[in-house]
Amino acid sequence: MENSQIKHSLTKQLAWATTTSIGCGVQKCSNFFFVVCHYQPRGNVVNSVVYQTGEPCSMCPSGTRCVTPLCVS
Repeated sequence: MENSQIKHSLTKQLAWATTTSIGCGVQKCSNFFFVVCHYQPRGNVVNSVVYQTGEPCSMCPSGTRCVTPLCVS
């Protein structure tokens, strides 16, 4: 996988609409930093869209509120 593909894949995961939780760890190894993140639920699913189009906050799940333009719990 080329660097540009890896960067695109990582950016797309960060932007996934259904991701509700993220946990990351960082470890310094010599002159480099190793970063690992776990997303829940996972995103970046083949043949799926990152976001659905529509009015902001029009489909907020029960128990959440709209902080324009996002649904938050």
